[in-house]
Amino acid sequence: MPPEPTVSVVIPAYNMAGSLPRAIKSVLSQTYSDLELIVVDDGSRDDPAGAMAKIADPRLRMIRLKAKQGAAHARNTGAQSASGRLLAFLDADDYWLPEKLQAQMKCLEAAPQRARACCTGYLYCRPPAAEREVRLPNLGDGWLRRFLDVCQVSPGSTLLVEREVFLSLGGLDVDLERFEDWDWLLAYCSQYQLEVVSRPLAVVENSGWPSPETVLAAGEMILAKKSEFLRTSLGDEAIRRLASSVQIEVAIAHIKAGRHLAAAGSLLQAGQRSPGRLMDFILHALKWRLR
Repeated sequence: MPPEPTVSVVIPAYNMAGSLPRAIKSVLSQTYSDLELIVVDDGSRDDPAGAMAKIADPRLRMIRLKAKQGAAHARNTGAQSASGRLLAFLDADDYWLPEKLQAQMKCLEAAPQRARACCTGYLYCRPPAAEREVRLPNLGDGWLRRFLDVCQVSPGSTLLVEREVFLSLGGLDVDLERFEDWDWLLAYCSQYQLEVVSRPLAVVENSGWPSPETVLAAGEMILAKKSEFLRTSLGDEAIRRLASSVQIEVAIAHIKAGRHLAAAGSLLQAGQRSPGRLMDFILHALKWRLR
């Protein structure tokens, strides 16, 4: 039998046959090659197997789910089937630069023992003009407080984590239709340190936005799950800041749906919960618009 790979990469795919080959090739062409690649077909109506047919590589395999169960379930399925000590995720419409995994392996090798996961910077593509924004998350400690604001490291396409740690935290919450990675990172950062390679080593495509109702429901679930822990560890202001961040995400979803009056109402609620969080968001938005 061939030796088990060090890294298992999981790509969840639902109706992504068009972009899936690009994602797969970006993994298989990594300069760090001791890996397996598991594509989890989440009940697609298109033909992911056909899209993969011309890619001949023994490191590549597929798991097929009979019906769509969501990205969180697909990622968990891949993680449970993986054999690598380390686990990495990539969305089917995103892709990696060739040295992504190698840079993360070096980062984790040099990191303190409390660091059991690593993310990277990335290029964020905004449709329809395909504008590319370089996003380089800040380094250092204090990640739990930073994640009260936003899930800023795009873990669905940049996370490399010890598989045992991922599974010990329960994997991703399959009841969340949105923010399942944000929820998991809040749990991770309550126990461990997150390392970041401050280089854009993934390309993340914004392929759409969920409904405001979906965003609100997921945000309220996270608040219910995390409030007691946040109160104990960081105080009530942490809960208010997270609640404000949820309302900001709802406001963005309203804007994407053309509901500008509803967006204003959500921003008002965000300011009522944490004026400082709303001001930080406004300053960031202005900085982006003035570039």
